[in-house]
Amino acid sequence: MESKTCTKCLETKTLDGFHTDKKGKFGKHSKCKICRNIQCSEIQKFSKYGVTPEMHQKMRDVSGNTCYVCSKPESDVWNQSLCIDHCHTTGKVRGLLCNPCNVALGCVTDCPERLQGLIDYLANS
Repeated sequence: MESKTCTKCLETKTLDGFHTDKKGKFGKHSKCKICRNIQCSEIQKFSKYGVTPEMHQKMRDVSGNTCYVCSKPESDVWNQSLCIDHCHTTGKVRGLLCNPCNVALGCVTDCPERLQGLIDYLANS
């Protein structure tokens, strides 16, 4: 069975490990299915918020690869990736958050008064 080496991970795999590409060697894409799917999901994530990979890297550099809210390092994030936080009203990207901080903001619908109410509630409990 013929095999091919992925240009991204450099692993040699059988041809069924690559997506079809008429222009590629053996009629297959140069990156394996796993690497190609990761690349596509990253591009989709960035384009959804109008963030380029360069802008994303700058945000990571500014935050030191940590959550903007709780400072948890990305290496300690359960899904190994910080979320791109954005305002649901304006669409403006605000920063990178760990999943719990991102979900918390979503649960209070980005409402400072609701968040302050929760803070007051915890402080008085």
